[in-house]
Amino acid sequence: MNLSLPFRLFFLSLLLLFFELALIRWIAANVYYVGYFTNFVLMSCLLGIGIGCLVRVERGDLFRWFPLGLAGVVAVVQSFTFEAGIPMQEELHFQATARANPVPLWILIPLLFLSLGGLMACLAQPLGGLLKALPPLRAYTLNILGSLAGILVYTALAFVGAPPIIWFGLSLGGFFVLCWKRWRIDQGVAAVAILAFLGLEQAGDVYWSPYYKIRLSPHVRAGTSVGWDLQVNGVGHQVLVPPGPEWTGKMYHTPYQVLGTEKRLEDVLIIGAGGGSDVAVALSYGVRRVDAVEIDPVILDLGSKLHPSLPYQDPRVEVAVDDGRAFLRKTEKKYDLVLFALPDSLTLASSYTSLRLENFLFTRECFQAVRERLKPDGVFALYNYYREYWYIQKLAKMLEEVFRQKPLVYVWGQEELLPAVLMVGPGMDRLPPDVRPGAFREDASLASATDDWPFTYLQRPAIPAQYLALFGMLIPISLAAVWAARGRERGPAVFSWHFFFMGAGFFLLEAKSLVQFALLFGSTWLVNALVFFAILLAVLLANGIVSKVRISRAWPLGTALALSLALNYFIPLERLLLGNWLLRYLLASAILFSPIFFANLLFSRFFSETRDADVGFASNLLGALAGGFFEYVSLVLGYRHLTLVVALFYALAIMAHPAGMSHDG
Repeated sequence: MNLSLPFRLFFLSLLLLFFELALIRWIAANVYYVGYFTNFVLMSCLLGIGIGCLVRVERGDLFRWFPLGLAGVVAVVQSFTFEAGIPMQEELHFQATARANPVPLWILIPLLFLSLGGLMACLAQPLGGLLKALPPLRAYTLNILGSLAGILVYTALAFVGAPPIIWFGLSLGGFFVLCWKRWRIDQGVAAVAILAFLGLEQAGDVYWSPYYKIRLSPHVRAGTSVGWDLQVNGVGHQVLVPPGPEWTGKMYHTPYQVLGTEKRLEDVLIIGAGGGSDVAVALSYGVRRVDAVEIDPVILDLGSKLHPSLPYQDPRVEVAVDDGRAFLRKTEKKYDLVLFALPDSLTLASSYTSLRLENFLFTRECFQAVRERLKPDGVFALYNYYREYWYIQKLAKMLEEVFRQKPLVYVWGQEELLPAVLMVGPGMDRLPPDVRPGAFREDASLASATDDWPFTYLQRPAIPAQYLALFGMLIPISLAAVWAARGRERGPAVFSWHFFFMGAGFFLLEAKSLVQFALLFGSTWLVNALVFFAILLAVLLANGIVSKVRISRAWPLGTALALSLALNYFIPLERLLLGNWLLRYLLASAILFSPIFFANLLFSRFFSETRDADVGFASNLLGALAGGFFEYVSLVLGYRHLTLVVALFYALAIMAHPAGMSHDG
């Protein structure tokens, strides 16, 4: 089977993006708490693909080692329990109780960074030659088309809940298609070993949602099974147990016990309904109507089928699979009680950002949205195992800023995980003094989270020391790997700095767009997939225009990019939160995607004239890696000011271009 060069480029591009997404998801599910750091895994993939493009086949055939490298990674991850020890002084992580002898994060992340980068370099090595063998714009178009197809395949498998044995089986199948009649026995043996390891991973009650690897086990008390324990990504996450206080814990019951004697609850909204235990508790107190919102469809389905009280089958309950912030925006109902029931994810909203799934639930703007959904005597309650006292103080401060009322705070400080309940709202004014706890000590120095700076789990704007330490290790590793990949025979000048800076700027544009669309339309996996797909469509459209229309000078494109960035910077994001969904989508797409479109017009304009498409493409990917490091600047500046960093990178790209903006094509 002789594959044409265009098909090989398309198919390899499909395989690379599909495998990258699958690898990120699988590592986060199996390596303890890497779910908080999937952006580092993404950056290792970008480094690997860039290095693969730079290493010429004459220096060694890396591609042949892909099955053996993957077998090694799978065997190590499946054979050992990697539990990261994460410092919690500056940033909150919802960790379980301390594990024995965890691997320090500064060892675990660099280890993954190197091994996964090397694995991606093996798979990506043929890409450089394929890019160089075709006209640059045609090669880039085929690469984008393949990437779009890779997203579609991955999204379809996520939708049906396919397990990793399918993801990696398809990836290995793609490898063997590309090396048809050239594969060896050791590669086949490695493929069989990989599938065997992944088959063992599915032993027991294991389910794959779009967000997590979910494992069920019986919840046993006094030798009797009374429900189910639900683990996600190897960490205890939820319990499916009867609603009594002896099973669920007292904080689940506190809001109803405080309010029950004063007011009958007609309508309750529960965000973070999970497997149904919070809903079962609400029903046990006689609530007449419950709207239950849960972002993970598999957890919701398991709760519907397996919860001992079957709360989701009660006619008083309406269920929505949605992001909580998006639901608050859509609903017109008013509630007696809005409850945030332990909405603490163990993963990021996207591997392109530092944002967790639930971050936009804990901003001042979201608390204001909750206030608007309360009845005149309604109450807003939050409870969780908060781990850190300062985080309870921060939430209390934000609630007081929004509601102009000091919240009631119940803290059981004698327990290690620090369970607490916070309650606020107009209905609290009617409570008698004897139900109020003592004064709660607040801390005004803690920074309130906003939609522009939605980092509720940070005490104040800063890049935590744990990230800075990792940067100090990973940046030299990356530089050394790039220097080694370039090879002496190519000379020290073989690097395209303008493509590098454009890669950094574009990564930040992607991250910013994903975050802002998550705010406007929800942090669901499907929204992220659709936004990423739309970004690649914008890239494809820009490439098509440049291939059909001769753009003799680059300065009009640079001017249009600058104006679109200025538009993004000066129009506050809250102005786009329109009630009409279609109008909000059209306006947001026009504003947020216009810099992506003009940036890619400029990239395609420069890429069409390059003589070394492989070096230009690799430089662009390595620039994206640098952009991944700079994305953490958002922890200090917020996402609006990240636009200024994007503008800086594109200004550097224009200055680094050999002919600047005036070059005739």
